[in-house]
Amino acid sequence: MQVILKWHGKSGSTLTTVLVFASVGLIVLTLYLAHQTRTSVHALQSPAALQALLNARSGIYRGLEMLVSENDEPDTLKTISTLHNLFRMDMFDDADAITHDEPLFTSIGSAKTISLYTDDDINKSEITFSVQGIYSLITSVSTVNKISRTVEALQGSAAPAKPDTVLILENSLPIKGRFRGRAHQTDKRLIDDTLSLTNREKQIKKFISLLKNENIAYDDTSAFDIPLLIQSSNAVETIPDTVRGHLMLDGAFSEIVWRDRRQIVVYGDLQITGSFKLENLELRAGGEIRVLDRASLVNVSLFSMSRIFIGDNAVFSGNALSMSSINVYGKAEIKDRSSLIAIGDGSSRHQSRPSDYSIFLSESSVFDGTAIALNNPGGIKTGSDTKLSGILWAQKAVCHSGKLSGLIRAQFLFDCSGLSGDSLVKFTGLKENSFSGTLEPLLSIDNYRMPYFMGTPQIISWREF
Repeated sequence: MQVILKWHGKSGSTLTTVLVFASVGLIVLTLYLAHQTRTSVHALQSPAALQALLNARSGIYRGLEMLVSENDEPDTLKTISTLHNLFRMDMFDDADAITHDEPLFTSIGSAKTISLYTDDDINKSEITFSVQGIYSLITSVSTVNKISRTVEALQGSAAPAKPDTVLILENSLPIKGRFRGRAHQTDKRLIDDTLSLTNREKQIKKFISLLKNENIAYDDTSAFDIPLLIQSSNAVETIPDTVRGHLMLDGAFSEIVWRDRRQIVVYGDLQITGSFKLENLELRAGGEIRVLDRASLVNVSLFSMSRIFIGDNAVFSGNALSMSSINVYGKAEIKDRSSLIAIGDGSSRHQSRPSDYSIFLSESSVFDGTAIALNNPGGIKTGSDTKLSGILWAQKAVCHSGKLSGLIRAQFLFDCSGLSGDSLVKFTGLKENSFSGTLEPLLSIDNYRMPYFMGTPQIISWREF
């Protein structure tokens, strides 16, 4: 009896020991397999993420080809190896070598899936074309093994002039005015036909049509909500993406700083006054936009279906686009090679009284950027005390009375310094191009950007995520 009990005791101890070691071994094996699985998944994710990124980059280049080619399926990328150490964003620096007649607008806003190198599921990308202000945005998204990478390229165009060029005119009349540098005129055959504003009218009309389709003016003010007044930093957080009425940003009582990457759509007017500072925002208004007092806008995109006013001591950098007119006055400053573009559409409920000009740079304002006046009236007027650097690009007339370092592009120049007001002037029968301001070359003219539809395309901004 004692032997049997002793034998059973040894058996229980041995079984317990075996189970303990088995459990420990199972835990160790499980941890090892889990570690190997995590390592393998990471090892698989890394090349998948890289392949997706390379595909997305390739999609940008293919998108550029689709914009400039009559054939939707160009094969240039078949000669590009993604294994080459130069296959990164630097390879697109020569994109300005591409020329085009007119952009492909048929697929604006909708994604198109394309094959890149070979026709399989791994080497594909979704390409989307859209418009941001005066630029076109190409977005390329690629997904490999459920890992997605996106590349965005903002496309503009370079100024079609050398640094010593100060005038490009579409007439052969004599030039009367003080300027240093070269003047190009049609009679000297120094202007390429593809750079003529007249020959760009088809692209300009498409651009205007696209803006009208993407943005709606809300004329029924009786349906507006009560105006939204923002006077504190905390209240900024309450601004919805869509304001169904007027929006007033008032920094009269304290300095307010609003930094955000949002798009705000305002049905009515937008007014920014006081010490209100905005950064990185995109603001779209169905009515007027007024940036006044000491307001400061940095890297901001403005769009108005009506007029834009930037005055007093306001500071602006970014892109401002108006379907009617843009007026910069007082001691306002447009800086950092910004872009102002006025359509002069004439359909706005706030359309200004008849004038030959749709962009006014007046009083003691300072301008550094590209000002573009299109359509009708399509003119630009500068004040005698205004200091300017950059490009004045008018589809029709320019009245220049200020001090400009840069380039004027117009059908003709007209000296309006002796005239009161901005009433219509009969330009027929002009015998000369004349201006009362000064004009000199700008060595850094290549750094000033034009709309994507105006000339040779260039990638001006690149983002990967």
